[in-house]
Amino acid sequence: WYASFTCQTEIADAARPAGEPIGLDLGVANSVATSEGELISLPVATEREQAKLVILAQRVSQKELRSKNRAKAQHKLNLYRRSILRR
Repeated sequence: WYASFTCQTEIADAARPAGEPIGLDLGVANSVATSEGELISLPVATEREQAKLVILAQRVSQKELRSKNRAKAQHKLNLYRRSILRR
């Protein structure tokens, strides 16, 4: 069973910002550059994420070379690195 409801409501217009507009540019070397010339560098990984990366890398190094367990540990490390980089 499906039920669908519709209604009409009045929404007030949003207030315009009072300050001057600025432009933002997302880059590679600097995370954000504003039109006023300010450069903002955001951290790629937090301290907690860095600690987890270290733990995962240690697990990889403790496994025997060319073993399936090492491949699984390396895969987990690669997935975690990719999730951080894609953010």
